[in-house]
Formats: sequence, C-alpha cells, structure tokens
Amino acid sequence: MARTFNGTSDKITLRLGALGFAFGPGTIAALLRVSSLASNRHLFSVGVSSGARHRFSVMSTGVLRLACDGNTADSAATVATARWYLVAVTKASGSVAPRFHFYDIAANTWTHQDSGSAIANSSVPITEAKIGCDIDHTGFYAGDIGVLAEWDVALTDAQVESLPFGIGPWLTPGQPKALLVLDQAAVTQAIPDLSGNGSNQSAIAGTTVTAASVPLWTPTEQGHGVVLAGHGSNVIPLPLSGAITPTGALTKQAMKMLGGSLRFFGSLRRRQPLLLEEEGGGSLTLRDETTL
Repeated sequence: MARTFNGTSDKITLRLGALGFAFGPGTIAALLRVSSLASNRHLFSVGVSSGARHRFSVMSTGVLRLACDGNTADSAATVATARWYLVAVTKASGSVAPRFHFYDIAANTWTHQDSGSAIANSSVPITEAKIGCDIDHTGFYAGDIGVLAEWDVALTDAQVESLPFGIGPWLTPGQPKALLVLDQAAVTQAIPDLSGNGSNQSAIAGTTVTAASVPLWTPTEQGHGVVLAGHGSNVIPLPLSGAITPTGALTKQAMKMLGGSLRFFGSLRRRQPLLLEEEGGGSLTLRDETTL
C-alpha cells in the first residue's frame, strides 16, 4: 500500500527529529507515482517558510529539484505520470552540483546524472518537516508516495541502486535520519519514523490509502531481490514477466550456488517451480506458496 495525495490540500506533518542538519552532505529518496504535473509539486520539505530549509520537488516539467535555502538545482531527466519510480537526490558538502537518480521500475532502468547547477549546503533547519507540500503549505503533491527517507550522507550510485531490493539497504550506510514507510491500512494510523530518530507524524490533513500494488521489496511481483551469498554476493534481477523454467538461462547460468546460500527479501510465490542447481550436482526445487 501507499498514501495518495490529492494535489490541493493533502499533507503530513512530521516532528523534526534528527532532520535538523545542514543538507550537504545528504540524500533524500522516495518511491512515488505522480498523478499530475499541472504545477510544481513538493514531495518533502524540512525547515521554516523563510530561511533555513531544504526541499525535494517534482516540477511541472517532470524534472526533479533540490532546494537548499533559496538556491535550487534541477535534473535533466524527468518522471512521467502514472508510473512508479524510485527517485533520489544526493549532495556532497560545499557548493557542488547535486546528483539525481531515477529508477523506472516497470522498465527496470536506472538514470544517474549531475545537475547543471552547483548549490551550497542548506542552513540548519528548525521546527518541522512536511510530506506532500512545502513547509509553507504550498505546492501540494499529486500522486502516491510509498516510502521516503533522508540521510546525512551522500549515497553512492551503487548504494542508491540497492534500495529496491529490501529494507536493509535503506538502513545502511549508517542509520538514516528519517525513514517513513507509508503503508498504513488507514489514515487514522499515524506514520512512525522507522529510523527511531523521532520524525514521527504529528499532524495530517487528508490523504487516502491506495490499494494499488506498490512495487518495492516485492520480489514475487517485480522479480527483484534475489541474493546469492557464499562466494561473494550478487543481486540477480529476475525477469519482470513470464515463467521461470528449469531450462532457462537464469537457472542454468545465474543460479549456480557455488556452495553458498539463496536468500529472498520477502516471500516466494510462483506458479512455476524454481530449480536451483548446485555446483556439485543435485538440486533444490521450491514450489508455489513457499516462504523463505
């Protein structure tokens, strides 16, 4: 599940918690599906309406924007409406160009790019944070948000690319300053800060719960999240659609276990059996409704 924002008044207010730091270095990441680009839409804002703040937004052209105090930097790549993305922005310390990250989940493609503009760090924000609008209650976001997190380090491209494969990568390197998973069954359930740093929901206006499938940490739906461990660890993206058969290239080549072990982030439910071949011969067949 995810939380749907109507683009006119829906918003969630968070306590500041551990978000009172100068953004730079920093990372903000979100799982989202935009429903409208009719105007500039703000995903997440921390600070006060004038002065010290930082903000992550989707602009009317579909580009992403990072604002630190009064300075802004945009991506060149864009998001489209009605598509799930994992998006992120990372920024090193100092007057540097932020780096934007896009994962189009249906297409299974990544884009990483530096902004054409360098911006300084934000000042240290105070008061609170908002999901779904700017801190001054403008620029309301229209669409769904499944997960949102912020770190006080600039994640690498490889670290950002690990985020779709389980909750573990969101907790490293180091604990995030805030981790909000918007999967509550009803809007009456407050959103906790899973980092434990205290940026819990303090107020809410509107929003609805979407029943649409949220494509994150769900290897059974998207085919992601298989890890082979033992002689090194490799993330193996399974096909996004179609059956997995014992004679396919995946099982013959990628599933050699080399004496290691197989681990899934989540439950495995397949209509087709999945055959795993071990180096020394023998096999392990996992049938549907198998939970690891």
